[in-house]
Amino acid sequence: MESNRLLEDLEYIAKAFFAAFLLSGSIFFVVWRNREVSQIRYDIIKLKKQKRTLYLEVERLRLQVAKFSTVDRIEKLFREKYGYLPVRISENIVRVKLPSMEMENERKNKK
Repeated sequence: MESNRLLEDLEYIAKAFFAAFLLSGSIFFVVWRNREVSQIRYDIIKLKKQKRTLYLEVERLRLQVAKFSTVDRIEKLFREKYGYLPVRISENIVRVKLPSMEMENERKNKK
């Protein structure tokens, strides 16, 4: 009888221990999950701020490119750096389009 009672007590203790283990594991999981969600939200906010900062930097660089790529600005840089003199309106500019190598080869083959 006493061994039965001891066995029942051990079974009760094992069930209580298992229930406590499940309860503490569940609580740990909920706390861990909430911490992870908070961390992800923090990372999202941080990345949004970084995205905004990068967007503003890109816009600033676009304005700078527009500023430095104007014809007047380019001409000024060439004058300062290379002593460039712009072409006068009275001067003629001639463009010559050379035939491609394929066209030249076809012409030679026909002869």
